[in-house]
Amino acid sequence: MAIHPNKTKVMLIGSRQKLSTINEPLNVSICGTTNSQTTCEKLLGVHMDDSLTWNTHISHVIKKYNNKLELVKRAKPYLTPKLLLLLYNSIAKPTLEYCCSVWGNCSTDALGRVTSAQKRAARILLNADYTIPSITLFKEINLIPIHDTIRHRILLQTFKCIHNISPPCLSTLMEKPTHHHSTRAIANNNVHIPKARSNAGKRRFSFIASTLWNNFPKEAKKITSQPSFNTYCKSYFSQKLVSSTKLNSIRLY
Repeated sequence: MAIHPNKTKVMLIGSRQKLSTINEPLNVSICGTTNSQTTCEKLLGVHMDDSLTWNTHISHVIKKYNNKLELVKRAKPYLTPKLLLLLYNSIAKPTLEYCCSVWGNCSTDALGRVTSAQKRAARILLNADYTIPSITLFKEINLIPIHDTIRHRILLQTFKCIHNISPPCLSTLMEKPTHHHSTRAIANNNVHIPKARSNAGKRRFSFIASTLWNNFPKEAKKITSQPSFNTYCKSYFSQKLVSSTKLNSIRLY
């Protein structure tokens, strides 16, 4: 892909603390054209900020999601509960879950904002007031909390990496144990978890994905078919919802 000098922007990514110590802007030019520096840019529908907090993206997602919920709310008098849920799953749910495996390593507060939006959706769909616990509503319509949807998507991507059906740039991030003798890790189909000395390290896909994979049930990791693994994940997180007593936004790291 050829780079368009006039449409290309540059971004310096780092922690807020480190970025605050840099006073001079980046001076990058392509084909004689100086590219402007940005702190947040939209790429394939995802707003990337220079600290990778995903706060800007989540704000845009929630706003767009709430607009879709208003459409669902307007249609409520004309649809049966089943059709209303189908409408929600068609126009609102994809908005919230788009690329969630990318921005899912956000903070607990940011994740809580998304969960709150889901709670509002459940009350609209079931015409419920605020005296009914959210977990009860989620169970009634099998609305998987966003933090578990993120885990599902990452596990599915990890499966693709391990079975070499992902792009090489992702597949090479998953490293299997290389012992010649049988070990517990090999028997459980586990992968190597890279070392992480900071929260920034723990937010890496390789760390989150390998940790989730190793903690997933052994029988799931023996599945070799992608559709079967996806079905297992759906059932697993549905059962987890059924056994839950409350909703907590649990971050990935």
